[in-house]
Amino acid sequence: MPTDLYSAFLDTSDESDAWYRLSLVSSADVVGCEDGFGLYVADAHFCLFEGRDILAGDLFIDLDPAISVLTDDAGLSFMPSVLIAIPVDFAFIWRYLNGWSFELGITPGIYADAKGLFQTDAIGLPFRGCFYYSFSPDTAVRAGVEIRPGWDLIAMPLVGIAWQPTEMFIAEIGLPRSIAELQVGPVGIYGKIEWENVTYALEDHNDNPKSFTLNGWRIGAGVSIAFTDTIRLVFEGGVITGRDMDFEAAGDLNLDIDSATYFSILFGSEF
Repeated sequence: MPTDLYSAFLDTSDESDAWYRLSLVSSADVVGCEDGFGLYVADAHFCLFEGRDILAGDLFIDLDPAISVLTDDAGLSFMPSVLIAIPVDFAFIWRYLNGWSFELGITPGIYADAKGLFQTDAIGLPFRGCFYYSFSPDTAVRAGVEIRPGWDLIAMPLVGIAWQPTEMFIAEIGLPRSIAELQVGPVGIYGKIEWENVTYALEDHNDNPKSFTLNGWRIGAGVSIAFTDTIRLVFEGGVITGRDMDFEAAGDLNLDIDSATYFSILFGSEF
């Protein structure tokens, strides 16, 4: 790739065509509630399509399904039991020789409690626009926003700076994610901070809330082991903090959740 087109943001993506991950989030107290709140999460990523030189740009299509099973209900009768997300991400990226790049993306999908899957409110349509500028092959900045109609947080900022002084090390500082990774041969060691905020539609029944939003910060570290160019194992652990849950109803109900530890294992492979 020409030097003027290389981006520390756009050219350091996951090399696995697909990955599968299992996570456990320990139970934590919910302020003002009788019981706690915990999660088992199974999610995955599939690269469905990569097209180059389409309308002078590159098109990427990914599928990112996830299912979260709640281990406790905080003593709330309207608490969802299983959260499901089935988004398909479309990203179109244009690059120019003067260091500028532009990304236009949309992530239509289902974001709902299992009981509320088959209703129009379950369909989400987040879309984004993002500019990138590469000062050099090892330094780039990003500025953009993701708009999420109908969600609790309508605008998610996409900002940051990425620095890749060598092939062995990369650091990205920004929102919604900051990460630093050191790669030594087949072994990678990394630390990250990630802002998580997703709204799920709830079953339209009686006086139940219309939606449920999970918000928090994931602070963790991990080790990845690459067996081939595409096959790898990743172990990660850390803490989720600054958490709250929001129920949209006649009067919004916002509840703080204590910090909790988490652990995950990921297997990456060819699709």
